[in-house]
Amino acid sequence: MRWKRIVGIAAVLLIAIIVAAYLILSTYDYNKFKPRIAKVVEDATGRKLTLAGDIDLEVGLSPTLVVEDVSFQNATWGSRPELAKLKRLEIQIALLPLILKRIAVKKIILVSPDILIETDSSGKSNLDFETEEGGESQEPKDKKNARFPRVALLQALLENSRITFKDGTSARTYVLTGQTLRSTSKDYDSPLRVEFKGAYNDIPLEFEGTLGPIHALADSKQAWPLDLTIKTAGTTVSVDGSVRDVMNLKDVNLALHLEGRSIPEIARLAPMSDVPDVGPFKIGLGLSDAAPETYKISNLKVAFGDSDLGGSAELSLAQKRPKFTATLSSQNLDLRPVLSQTELISGPREPVGKSKKKQDKILPTDHLPLDALKYADARLTFNAKAFLLPRLAINDLTFNMVLDEGHLMVERLEATIGGGTLDAQIDLNVQGKEAALQAELKINQLDLDRMLKKLGLEDVAEGEVEIQVDVKSQGNSVAAIMAGLNGKSSFIIGQGQIYNKYIHVLGSIFSQTLPRLLNPFLEATEYTQTNCIVSGFAVKDGLARSTALMFDSEDMTVLSEGEVNFTTEELDFSIKPVPKEGARKKKIKRSISLSTLAKQFRLSGTLANPSIEVDSRRASKTFGKGVGAALVGPAAVIAVLFTSKTGEKAPCPTVIAAVEEWYKSSKNQESK
Repeated sequence: MRWKRIVGIAAVLLIAIIVAAYLILSTYDYNKFKPRIAKVVEDATGRKLTLAGDIDLEVGLSPTLVVEDVSFQNATWGSRPELAKLKRLEIQIALLPLILKRIAVKKIILVSPDILIETDSSGKSNLDFETEEGGESQEPKDKKNARFPRVALLQALLENSRITFKDGTSARTYVLTGQTLRSTSKDYDSPLRVEFKGAYNDIPLEFEGTLGPIHALADSKQAWPLDLTIKTAGTTVSVDGSVRDVMNLKDVNLALHLEGRSIPEIARLAPMSDVPDVGPFKIGLGLSDAAPETYKISNLKVAFGDSDLGGSAELSLAQKRPKFTATLSSQNLDLRPVLSQTELISGPREPVGKSKKKQDKILPTDHLPLDALKYADARLTFNAKAFLLPRLAINDLTFNMVLDEGHLMVERLEATIGGGTLDAQIDLNVQGKEAALQAELKINQLDLDRMLKKLGLEDVAEGEVEIQVDVKSQGNSVAAIMAGLNGKSSFIIGQGQIYNKYIHVLGSIFSQTLPRLLNPFLEATEYTQTNCIVSGFAVKDGLARSTALMFDSEDMTVLSEGEVNFTTEELDFSIKPVPKEGARKKKIKRSISLSTLAKQFRLSGTLANPSIEVDSRRASKTFGKGVGAALVGPAAVIAVLFTSKTGEKAPCPTVIAAVEEWYKSSKNQESK
C-alpha cells in the first residue's frame, strides 16, 4: 500500500533527523559559547565570569550539562579576587515535563563550591552589582508578582562546599563548610528529603529532615511543610510544622524544641562571650501568626537546673509601636546563675580611699536609655511560687506591669519574703523631657536568716526586718534622679545578730574605726548580738536628713544624726557611741578604749570618699537642726539618748515606736 510506504519513509526521515541532531549536538564544541556567556554575565553584573574548564552536553531525553572550573569576579575592594568559585557543575534536566511548563531537574551536582559574601567598613556588600553603564543592577520592581518557576528537584548533591561571610563593620568572619549536602525527591509534588553534614565556624553542624516541594514556596494557597532536626554545639533543635505563605511569613504554624548541654556552648555560634552557664536545658514552644503581623508563642516550656518557666507571649507589629504581651509562670525560677552577682565580702578589706584611686562622685551621670520605652508597648503578667535573685529569695510572687506610650507602671508587685510580705508599686513616665519616677515599697516581718539560708548563705545575719520607702523624683540619669529625690524611708531590724566578718564590710567602705564603734569586742566573739538597728530619713530635693539612726547591741548604743546631700554627695553625720554598763565591766582585750568610745565622732567627706574621725571640737551640726527647732517624734527620742552619758538598757522599743508613728503620721499628712 502506498500510505504504508509514505509512513515508512517519514519514519526513516525522522529517525535520520534525530540521529543527525544527536550526532551534531553530541559532537559540537560548546566551548565556543564561553565568550558569549561571559559577556552576557558581565553586561548584567559588571563582573567577569571565567569559564576555565570545558563545557560538555550529554544529549538524550534527559540531557546533562557539565561545566568545570568556573569563577565569578569579586568587587574591586574585596578581600580576594573571586566572589565565587566552582570546581564542577553537573545538571540533568528531563525534557518531556517542559511540555507541561515544568522544570524537572533530575540531578544537580556541585563540587567544591566556594562563595564569599562580604561587606566593607561602610556596610556596602559585594553583592551590589554594577552594570556596564555604571549603574547598579535593578531588582524586579513588582516583587508581589514575582513567581518561582514550577521546578521539581529530584536529586541534588553538594560536595566540599564553603560559604564565607565577612562583616566589614564588625571585622567578624562566619564560615559554613559542608562535607555533603544531599537532597532527594520522588516527584514534582513530593517533599524534599535533605541531609547535611559540615561545620559552622569549625563547630560541627548537621541536620536532616524534609521540606516542602520547591514550587510550593511561592504558592500562598499551599502549605509548605518542614520537619527538621538540627544538631550543633551539643544542642539538638527540632522544627516541625508548616508555613502557608513563605515569602511573606504568613500562616505560620511551627513547633520548636531545643535541648542542649550548655548555653555558652551554643553562644559560640554567634559568637558571644560571658554567657552564664545554667547547665543542661530544654525549651519547647509553638510559633504561629495569630493575626496579620502578629506572632504568638504558645505552650512555652523552659527548664534548666531546678528552674522552670512556662506561658505564652505575643508580638504585634501591626501598629506604629510594636506591642509585646506575655503571661508567664513558674514553680521555681532561680536566676542566680544567669544574673551577675557581687560576692558578699567574707572579710575585712582596705578602706576605699586607700585601696584604689579616689573619685569625686559615684552616682552615674550617664543618660539612662529610657527613651527606648517610648518605642514599644507591653503588658506582662508573671507569677512564681519561688523566685531567687542574687540577693533576694521570694515566694508567691505576683507581678503585673504595663508599658503604654512611654509610661511604665508596675501595677502590682506582691510576694512573701523571708516569711514576711513584700508590696510595691512603681510608676515611671518618660513622656516628658525628664523621666518622672514614683515608687512605694513595704516589707513586713522579713526573717533575714530564713531568707539568706534560701540563698545558700549561712552565718550572715539574723533578725526581723521592716522596710518602708515612699519616694518620687525626676531626671534622666541616676545622679539627676537622686538629686531631685523627695520622700521618706524607714528601716528597722529587730533583735538578732550579725556575724562580725560582715561588720568588717563597713570598715572597707568607711573606716576601720566604724566596726570598732559598733562592737569593741570583735575579736572576742564570732558575731555581734543586736537589739535593733533603726533608721528613718526624710528626703527633700535630694537632701536626706535622718529622723532616727541607731544601732543597739548588748554592749553599745551607737546614735547618729545628720544628712547626705545626693546633689553634692556630701556626708555630714554626728556619731555618738554610748557604752553600756556591762561593757565597762568586761576585761576582754580591746583595740579601742572605752574612753575613746565616750567621744563624739563625725562622718564626713563624700559617698565616694567617706571618712570618720573624732570630733574633738564637737563641730558637727547641732543635733536636731535638720528636723526643726522643736524636736518631736523619733528626733526628740534620739536627742535625749544623744545627751545621755550612759547607754539605756532597752532603748529599742521607744525608738522603733517613734519611727513607726512618724512614718504613719507623715503619710496621713500627705494624703490630706
